[in-house]
Amino acid sequence: MIFISYAHRDLVHAKRLYAKLQKDGHKPWLDKECIIPGSDWECSIEYAIRECEYFIALLSQHSLEKRGYVQKEIKYGLDVLQTIPSNRTFLIPARLELCEPRHPVLQRLQWVDLFPDWNDGYLKLDRIFSFIPKEGKHPPAKPGAFDRWPLKGA
Repeated sequence: MIFISYAHRDLVHAKRLYAKLQKDGHKPWLDKECIIPGSDWECSIEYAIRECEYFIALLSQHSLEKRGYVQKEIKYGLDVLQTIPSNRTFLIPARLELCEPRHPVLQRLQWVDLFPDWNDGYLKLDRIFSFIPKEGKHPPAKPGAFDRWPLKGA
């Protein structure tokens, strides 16, 4: 599963990435698409971050400067990163515009630019994800009440 973290003002970009990943057979996870109504959304997000193969942090002026839950998601992703072997890619900063993260770990990680050429940036991401099984090749790690994988008609 590929978790997508974003600032709500960047939802259009997050949905575009979600749709393209899904179309290409990957298993993306986006809160607006994958949390079942009535579920505890915070628990759903934390579970998805813990269980994901990759965490994409969509970076923009909004996500880096805004106070809010996106900061908590990124910090939680950074916590999970500490449990991952250092030779494995987990957290991928993906810039939507010219911006620079201030967090020292995010500064050390190689980022991908989804601007000015979104397709070029996406191809770089797709190469990383080609090493994980495509949608339908394996069941979710732990199906539960918090997540849909995805719901029919989504």
